Formats: sequence, structure tokens, C-alpha cells
Amino acid sequence: MRGSNPAHIGGPGFQEPDSIRENFQRILSGYQPSGAPGPEDPALSPLRTRQVVIPPPQQGISGSPSARGMPRGTDAPEVHGWPVQGFVPEEESLSNAWPFETDHLLADSKKYKGDPINLARIFPFLFSFCCFMIFSVPIWLMVHLGQDTTVQYWMRGSWCGAVLLLLLPFLAAYFVHTKLRRPHKPTVLVCLLLPSGVLLVLGDLLVSVASNRQDQLRSVDCDTINLKRDLERSREAAQTLYDQCIKNTHNITAQAAKNFRLPDCSEFQTEYDDHRHDWGYLWKLEEEHQCGGWCYPDKPLFTKKDVRDSCSAVSAEVFGGKVKRMAQQVVAISLIVLVATSLGNLAAGPGLRSIGVDW
Repeated sequence: MRGSNPAHIGGPGFQEPDSIRENFQRILSGYQPSGAPGPEDPALSPLRTRQVVIPPPQQGISGSPSARGMPRGTDAPEVHGWPVQGFVPEEESLSNAWPFETDHLLADSKKYKGDPINLARIFPFLFSFCCFMIFSVPIWLMVHLGQDTTVQYWMRGSWCGAVLLLLLPFLAAYFVHTKLRRPHKPTVLVCLLLPSGVLLVLGDLLVSVASNRQDQLRSVDCDTINLKRDLERSREAAQTLYDQCIKNTHNITAQAAKNFRLPDCSEFQTEYDDHRHDWGYLWKLEEEHQCGGWCYPDKPLFTKKDVRDSCSAVSAEVFGGKVKRMAQQVVAISLIVLVATSLGNLAAGPGLRSIGVDW
């Protein structure tokens, strides 16, 4: 019976609206309202979560208020003096709207659900850091190839270090996103498409050049390219200087002559200044790859290590086994980023626009 419920208007358990509001404020502050039945468990006080959990209402009491149909921003409905489970104050729901907060998004608090992570603050750093991690591998591969002795001699590989400039867009993107507090489509696409496109072109160029150089240097014919023939003539000049140095050195034993090398000659420094580019390259090849001769295997002129093959064949293996392989890795990574960026833009665009992001 309606009249039998003491919680109805005029009953002994009736509370005025002002009293309900006062009790609700006390509950949020960690105090139990006076005269209102409720649990005495100290673990429930103070209440500091945005969702207040209450015990279920007692059986047999009808007419209890319900959270359904209650508009946001109104006083919390109560059952036995405790707010109904799931009630969220209006100001709290606004503060936890879509993370890329703007004025029009905050005004429509019903459209966006709560999210405790503020992506507007972490997105600038997170995006730039991810771009750096994605492109750090192909950029490092290019820089490493540019420092190789064979690449520097045959391809003037110092230009490979220019790929470090591709890191600048990531730094600029951080400041752009920090200022706008949301993803900026042109900035995102430039940071992903520009480095991957440049690395794809450079990597493909290296693959093509490495394949050609490998075939040219592997041949025993010194006339395949002019640079190979010129290097052979420069090596012959070093051989002539070495033979003359041995003849001019008196009282040298056979064992000493075996360990005698061109840099031990007194005339070496003078002639080395005129052939620094070619002799320096041959010197590094003999030391690093244990080779002797250029077009044909011969006794080494600079290193005292045991040699295994001609330096021309060793250079061919460097192009085929190192330069070509690493350049192919750069091409593969760049293609993956290009495809993933294109598909991600098509897939994520409608979803971002539906939640109010200008994309």
C-alpha cells in the first residue's frame, strides 16, 4: 500500500529537498548523513571515487528513486540516504570528456564518454617519439653505410649522413601538436610520408648502384670501368716505389724483407701526399679485409697480415653482402611505413571526424 510506506510525503522518513542536497554533499566529503540508514563499514568512508557504490535497497520498500531518466547536473537520487550507483556529477563528466578537449566538445558532455587519460598532453611527445623510433633504424643504416670505406671511395658516401636532417620534422611536429592540442593531419602525414619517401628513393638507389659495382669489381678485367683501371695504375706506382725502396736498402735480410712494407720506406711520405686518395683506400682495404693486389692477387704493400684474395674481389663482396643487403632493409622499412600510413589514414579518418577531430 502506498500509504504504508513511511518514505512517502508526510511520512516519518520524509526528507526535504534541501536536506537531501546537504546529505549528498556530506557523503561526497566522507561523512554519513545523520538519521539516514546506511553501512557503517569504515572502508566506504571517505568516498573518493567518482562512482559511489551503495548497498542494494531493502526488499519490500517500493517507490525508491531510480537513476534512470535523471538528467546530468541534478542532485543525486538517494536510496536510504545514499546516492544511487552510477551517478556522475556534471562537472566531473565534463572534465573527463574526449581527451582532445575543445570548447564545443566540453559543451556536449553526453556525446563523449569519460576517459582518464588526457591525450592532449601526451600526444605531442608520444607521436614524435614513435616517429623517431620507427625511422631510427633506416636512418642509422644509411649513416653506417656512408661511413664505410668502400662506399666513400666509389660513391662519395658522405651524402648518406644527410638523412639525419629527416629527424627535424619530428621535432617540429612536437611543437605544432603542443600548440594545437590535437592531431594535425598535414603534420602527421609529413612526418610519416616524407622520411619514408626519401629513404625509399635513397635505398633503392643504393641497391641499384651496389648491384652494378658488385658485377664490375668482381670481374678480373681491369678495363670494365675507368675508376677501376685508374686504381690499378695507382697500385702499380706503389709497387714500383716499393721495389725501388727494397733495392736501395742495403744489408737487409730475407726475413726483414718479408716484413718490410711500403710505409717503412723513407720516400713513402713524399709520394703518399700525391696518391693519398688511392693509396689510402688500398691501405684500409688491406688492413680491414686482409687482401693484396687490386685486379689480381698479389703481395700486400701496406699490411703485415696474411691476405686471402685481391682487393677488387673483396670490394665486390662488400657491395653485395653489406651495402646491397642493408639498402634492401631500408627499402623494406620505408615501404611498410608508406603502406601502413596510407591504410591508417583511410581507416582512422572517418572515426576521428565523427568525434570532432579536424581530419
